[in-house]
Amino acid sequence: MDKVLDKVMQLKPSLYHFTKQQSNDRRFMGMIAQEVQPLFPEAVYEQLGKNDKAEDYLSLDYTTFGIIAIKAIQEQQKEIEELKALLKGNTSVNQQPASVSQENAINVKLSTTSLEQTCLIPYAIQRVYVTIFLQMQRMLLS
Repeated sequence: MDKVLDKVMQLKPSLYHFTKQQSNDRRFMGMIAQEVQPLFPEAVYEQLGKNDKAEDYLSLDYTTFGIIAIKAIQEQQKEIEELKALLKGNTSVNQQPASVSQENAINVKLSTTSLEQTCLIPYAIQRVYVTIFLQMQRMLLS
């Protein structure tokens, strides 16, 4: 089976009425066969309307979506495991202190300065220290 997760993300679950139904009150939940066909042609089949003199129409075999869902979950789990491994192995994020580079330095003028600096901190970090130095490299605040 080819990769299915991207295709699954393109499916559009819908609520609909059958056009040739006695009572139009009931809405059905499903997908439009014509929209599914380019993505999963195996799930679409043609219904012949010869017996009831209706027109031919496309229908969906919803049992195939269980298999498609299993495959999509497997692909998604593989992506999750790869991301976990990437996070676990990323020591620069998990173990080394972050520092603000010179290009992010803040110029302090006059006696009052408003500091606004954004720093993205990984969710695994539990403690953060901020140290502010004067121009002469003397610590001002920690």
